[in-house]
Amino acid sequence: MLFALNEQTHPGEKRMLEYAKAHCTLLPKQFEETIRKYFQLLYQPQQGEQAIVTLQTILKELKAILP
Repeated sequence: MLFALNEQTHPGEKRMLEYAKAHCTLLPKQFEETIRKYFQLLYQPQQGEQAIVTLQTILKELKAILP
């Protein structure tokens, strides 16, 4: 959705964060920080609840930049 909003093609899974920072003018607040936090939490089973909260934050911030 982020790339479509910015009229960009999807760069592939491994380069999404860097590509978005370099080419997208519409980015959610604290985009990089929140995405990195989510992926750190995602692989820690004891942090599952916090991962869900972080994902909800990502979705909320994405909605905030929708036209």
